[in-house]
Amino acid sequence: MYPADGAVETNPVEFRAETGINSMEQYKSHYGDRVLCVELTEGSKWNKCTPMLNPSIIFDKLPIGNYTARAFITDVNGGVFWYHQTSETGFSVVTEEELAAYKASVQEMARGGGKLQRDLGLLEWASQERQHWETRAVAANGESPGRVLVNNLTGNGDEVLLLIGVKAAVVENFAFRRAVRETWASENALPNDVRVLFVGCVPKFDEVESKAEQEAIKNAIELEKRMYGDLLTDELDCDDSYDDLPNKVKQFLRFAAEAFPRTPFVMIADDDIYLRADRLAGDLREIDRPRRLYIGQVWDNLLGRSQEPVRDLTERYYIPEDTYPLRNYPPFAFGPHYLLSMDCVRFIAKNYKRFRGLGPIDDRHVYLNVASSSFGERLGHSPIALLSPATTNMEQEAVDQRRFCAYLYARCDRPQREYMFDILNAMEPVDALGICAGSSRLPDTSHATSRYSDWYNDDAVTTFQSYKFVIAFENSGVPGYVTEKMVNPFLAGSIPIYLGNSTTVSELFNPNSFIDCGVFEKLRDCAKYVVKVHRSPELYAQMRREPPIRNVAAFNEAFSWHPSVPSKAMADKVAKLMQTTN
Repeated sequence: MYPADGAVETNPVEFRAETGINSMEQYKSHYGDRVLCVELTEGSKWNKCTPMLNPSIIFDKLPIGNYTARAFITDVNGGVFWYHQTSETGFSVVTEEELAAYKASVQEMARGGGKLQRDLGLLEWASQERQHWETRAVAANGESPGRVLVNNLTGNGDEVLLLIGVKAAVVENFAFRRAVRETWASENALPNDVRVLFVGCVPKFDEVESKAEQEAIKNAIELEKRMYGDLLTDELDCDDSYDDLPNKVKQFLRFAAEAFPRTPFVMIADDDIYLRADRLAGDLREIDRPRRLYIGQVWDNLLGRSQEPVRDLTERYYIPEDTYPLRNYPPFAFGPHYLLSMDCVRFIAKNYKRFRGLGPIDDRHVYLNVASSSFGERLGHSPIALLSPATTNMEQEAVDQRRFCAYLYARCDRPQREYMFDILNAMEPVDALGICAGSSRLPDTSHATSRYSDWYNDDAVTTFQSYKFVIAFENSGVPGYVTEKMVNPFLAGSIPIYLGNSTTVSELFNPNSFIDCGVFEKLRDCAKYVVKVHRSPELYAQMRREPPIRNVAAFNEAFSWHPSVPSKAMADKVAKLMQTTN
């Protein structure tokens, strides 16, 4: 476990653990559904857990002092069983000033009289370089160098096979850029047809009060750009900050499309990786006419399960639900390194204003129509069924055999949903089929929902076929968010009792085919209307005669990716966009 025993740290303190894994199959079988926890002790205890896939556990605001720590692996239910645990280690949390002094003393001891080269900061490097160049220039001809020594910021696609954009913090991470230039991106290591640029954006000086220091930093940056010709700053319309990281990537892709229009491949990389660019270039040369390529490390494929947003407020990668309300991310390549073909780069460059980032996370810029994409997780149902009314020839006897209403949820932290169950259940008995059973009762974990089975949507449809109504409240009411909660009742021949974004849902689904609680002033009014429809065979039959979707154009745009839908609307739209970017 890291930090190691005896370490000295400052906030935030980041913990990492190593496991003895020899293969991805072994990881999935032993650790795929486990969580990693860190327990700290310093008078009192702090515990924090994260899925095994996450790279680290971070404590942001630990008090100054000495701590003992141990890590353990446990089950997803919060530590009922401990499967492995480390021995206790000790470490200290100090102020930033104390840590800087401690590091300086350790480096001085390790250097052993100058045997190891010391990392230089940007300002110190610039000062030394100016002295070096001025000395040489004056000795040669009495002039100081002011010209651009190198210029790598534009290129001919016939010459450049691969353009690599290395994300870099301009002021703080000069040592990283220097290490990259001297190792895998050095002149001897880098193939002639591979170009490396550092993606920096415009530096921010919020924490630099001195005008003289600000000017010194700006001059140092300009010197680095003249010296190496590989650093992008004001060429990109973005701020050099962690929060603006998604925009940094989009702006670099715009730059790549304009400055390297004939380069077939573009890569995004972190500045703390070691890349075998020669091997990568060799593989890319074997690809003829590359199009629609998105290559990287996709954990969904490696682990066989979707990745979830981080909902812990204290975590670096925290994503609030109003930003991304879905339970899982769609498959994506992780941010340290991923590669795109130029047609994809042009597509992003042309439509960059339409893409919304998720906080500072730069590798996830995705919006999916979840109601549509849920059909990728079904065996027995096709979206074509949504164009037809619920079984219109159903005998009244069959309708009468159906129970009143189903409530199937495993997340009990949505008060409106739980309140709706309470109100409706007081009027007519509602069957709680999952863990949640209203705000007045504790979650019933003995009810196993099918949410985590491979075909849980098909299972839900089968379950709902015994009910006239299904409570279909979304986790969030943000625009654009409509999920399988709407689709499953329709496929079961039931009527959804819906609450989400009324505008979004009505753009695709027929408002006369379901009950939208969002149009009622109070949830109690909506519940009363549900009961009214339930007790009126005429109203119920009238609603069931309405097709869930009447807007064929909207249907084609949402579902034409599915093999059962003959329309090519989505493919044609994407093809048109791709053509306009070429």
